[in-house]
Amino acid sequence: MLLFTKEKFVFLLYVIFAGIFLLFHSDVEAEPNESETTILFDGELSDQWLGLSAAGGDFKKFAKIQDKTLLVNVPEGNSWGKTGLRSAQMLFKIPNESENTAIKLSFVVEPENSTDFVYAIIPSNWDGNLEWRSHLIRLQANKNKDDTYTLSLMIQKQELMKTSVDISQIKQLNIIIRSDKIVMVTDINNTILLQALMNKYASIYPEGYKISVLTHAKESNLQAKLVLKTIKMQVIKYNKEVDPTVISNQLGAAILFDGHLMGHLWKPYLKGKVEFDKVAKLKNGSLEVSVPIDKDYANIGIQSTQPIIWLDEFGNASKREIIFDFIPEKTTGFAIVLANNGENFTVKWFKNTKTNKAVIQIYISNSLTLIDNWNSKFTPLFEKELDAIAPEQIKFTISPQGIHLSGDKVPEHLQEWKNITANSGYDIYVYSFPELPNKPVKMALKKITLDNLKLVPIKSKQGNESVKPLPIKEFLNKQNTINWDITRWESSENSTFSCEFTDAGFTVKDLEKDSPISECSINHKDQIINLDERIEIADFKLTAQFKPKETKNFRIIWSSQSNRRNWDFCELSLSQTENNTNKLNLNCSGILQKTVSSDWLESQWDGKVNIIYGDKFIQAELNNGKALRLNAGSYKHMYLYVMAHDYRHKTTNAEFQVTEITGQWQPHHKIKSVERWQYIDKEDFDPAAFIQDLANDLPHPNASILEGEDNEK
Repeated sequence: MLLFTKEKFVFLLYVIFAGIFLLFHSDVEAEPNESETTILFDGELSDQWLGLSAAGGDFKKFAKIQDKTLLVNVPEGNSWGKTGLRSAQMLFKIPNESENTAIKLSFVVEPENSTDFVYAIIPSNWDGNLEWRSHLIRLQANKNKDDTYTLSLMIQKQELMKTSVDISQIKQLNIIIRSDKIVMVTDINNTILLQALMNKYASIYPEGYKISVLTHAKESNLQAKLVLKTIKMQVIKYNKEVDPTVISNQLGAAILFDGHLMGHLWKPYLKGKVEFDKVAKLKNGSLEVSVPIDKDYANIGIQSTQPIIWLDEFGNASKREIIFDFIPEKTTGFAIVLANNGENFTVKWFKNTKTNKAVIQIYISNSLTLIDNWNSKFTPLFEKELDAIAPEQIKFTISPQGIHLSGDKVPEHLQEWKNITANSGYDIYVYSFPELPNKPVKMALKKITLDNLKLVPIKSKQGNESVKPLPIKEFLNKQNTINWDITRWESSENSTFSCEFTDAGFTVKDLEKDSPISECSINHKDQIINLDERIEIADFKLTAQFKPKETKNFRIIWSSQSNRRNWDFCELSLSQTENNTNKLNLNCSGILQKTVSSDWLESQWDGKVNIIYGDKFIQAELNNGKALRLNAGSYKHMYLYVMAHDYRHKTTNAEFQVTEITGQWQPHHKIKSVERWQYIDKEDFDPAAFIQDLANDLPHPNASILEGEDNEK
């Protein structure tokens, strides 16, 4: 007979309630950072793996399974000796771009007995033997005489990065394929060894991917060996990169470069007689550059792939900091550059070996290298001698007054720069810079941080209440389409889309994603935008009114030419995708781009698109929303097109309705009635009204006498 004491009864209740709690709360841990590991290969061929033989390789002759390990030994004289394994079926699919997940493939080998081999990721519609022709991703490892290994990462036959690693790091190599098309190679300690970015138009095979593992001789007819123990797979999560255009109007700090990941935001910068991979490494949380002598100016570092600093909400008192952290003991010379439309704000720091001091300089120039030539001399706007210890931190504080330099062991200095303007975007470069050509130089960059300290909306220009508003020129409205030509694609009978003028305006609707409607457009027959001498004293504002709820994927194009087959043009486009990565693009000899919130488009956008032409700038904006400014002039006389977005790369249907297009001059300053006539087109000139306004603006003939009487009173 089983007897329960009070203590046993309480313990039993505790066990029961604990079990119930775990049962109903097990979903708390339902989404771990990493899924459970799936073993793809554990030393047995089974039904999943087939032998691989190509280019002189022979699985039956050179490979065997022993002690749950694949042993491959290809002797000399067998061409490239490609021998190994290939998966029989699809093993994984690359996650959709909307998911923050990645596939992590781990390959474990015996490094002491492996010399030359390849890991290849191959679309599942290939058999895996012809890995060179079929790979999406390819990692090659070759042993060097000093027992180091050279690793090379390729994507679709293009080598994008290579490096040298210790033999211990070969034991486990991980290929991480992220849904945002970043590919990384890490070791067993998750140190990033290689990284690359797929082409943004790279096609991800929807049916999934196979794996091939094989020997590959360093040179044709050399020996190649591989001892493969296991292949494992996990689905892991990752943190999305910062989108610089999203944080441009948000207070607070964000890390732009963390010393580990290049990703979408950064790429190598190289000017000098040296290979990037031989002198630069992402190591221990920093970009370390060490350039020996006789390598010219040796400017080696990183540059942003797109404008990464944006001056949104840049009214008076706006302030933001860009902070650059270095490792002083590993730094002897560097340059930091903000670049805007071909003009560069550069801070240069370097050690002077003759004086055992350092020099800091500020330049504004069109050159990144600052090398004098027969027609160019570069003189610093600011220069100061300092102690030879490199700064740990440099700060750029940007305000409407200019760029304020400060930081550790550097003097403070405020430098004006005409290119510091609201809604402009700036690229960043950070690279090594020796004292003189062919001198050695080192640089260690740890981190780049943006801190938006204070954001102030820009006050809109106030009109002159005593003067009638300037006329608004109507180029297109629902009743007036006679001066516009419409172009429809010569489509097949099966294509279903509309491209026509309706009672509501110019209407485009693409009912099929693959419908080729990129030439569904309207264009004005004349050059309706004329930036004549008035552009020196005013800006010209073009406004297109779309129906916001029925608009996506459109283009507005302005060009000095009417021949669409020989365009020299500028373009503003809004591209919306199924992954809610809406992009506003200004393409005018280079692309400026900002991300637009889907929520904002759906709830706040009124459908207006403004393009403002200044004497030396173009600004394009969604009304009261994202704006892009290009600090460059435009054509003087332009044709205008409105058309469907390029169909080749879109993932949503084109659909829009434009109801009105207007233009209006915007004077830089308040004007009098008679000055108003400077902005009236010649055909609209009214002599009688002009004389009346002139009379109204003239002072009263007895104004001085009346003024004197008032003073006496």
